[in-house]
Amino acid sequence: MKRLFQISTMVIFTALLSTGCQSITAPEKLSFQDVINRTAKAEEKSHGSRFKIDGEQTFTINAKGQKQTINQKVDANAEMTTKPMAVHFKGNIQGNGQSQQIESYQVGSSIYQLANGSNWLKSEGADLDQFASNQTPSETIQKLQGLLSKLQKDKKDKAFNLKEKKDKYILSINFIEAPENIKQMFQKQMTGAIIPHLKQARVTVNENDIQLKKLDQVITIDKKTFKQEKMDQIMELNISIAQNGDTGTIHGSQKQTQTHQGEYKETIEVPADVKNNASPGPQ
Repeated sequence: MKRLFQISTMVIFTALLSTGCQSITAPEKLSFQDVINRTAKAEEKSHGSRFKIDGEQTFTINAKGQKQTINQKVDANAEMTTKPMAVHFKGNIQGNGQSQQIESYQVGSSIYQLANGSNWLKSEGADLDQFASNQTPSETIQKLQGLLSKLQKDKKDKAFNLKEKKDKYILSINFIEAPENIKQMFQKQMTGAIIPHLKQARVTVNENDIQLKKLDQVITIDKKTFKQEKMDQIMELNISIAQNGDTGTIHGSQKQTQTHQGEYKETIEVPADVKNNASPGPQ
């Protein structure tokens, strides 16, 4: 149980963090269409963005009649580009007197994660290009508007909440109530990042054993520039596990804030030594 506990809690954050980096930018009032257009134009001028990430998370494992809980704090920096869609982050997780380095690259659907502070694992998550589909940000946002227009009003109100303040637009998204294809992308991202690490610990787990229970994001957009300033995220998930004939559950919850630190003008590429030394995630 100790081995399972250490691996799962230290690395599951990778999936939650990567999911947070893929937030969907959506409109607010002036009119609905006005803000879509202005947000799209602001995005088109930017090649990429840098973020500071602060978070805390709690994991509880129930297995073999035992229960163990750990609280952790996360400090990381991330870069994200849109052409092509790619994400890189690097930082530390601290909890119970321990500290461990975390780092991850994702280009397309390929995820490279630093495991146990020294070894690299490769796995497949959601294809980041699905968020862009080789479209301009304007076309992506317009596509999102099309999805929203097809939702019944009561479901739209549950999934998306827009507020206007003096100098900000505040967009709240409840992804559990969002269109099914959006939820599936986030589910794919989580399973692709989590499963390889659990299987390394000889834990039996399948995609259907990982359930996203809550994913709420609050995105703050500057009213003058229409650029994202920060994103606050709350996520909860449940994982059913089996090991050596014993079954159990992992419950994870996380809060994180991603604060925009400015434009990122470089290209995110997976270093050759990471590609060459990464082990494929256990199947």
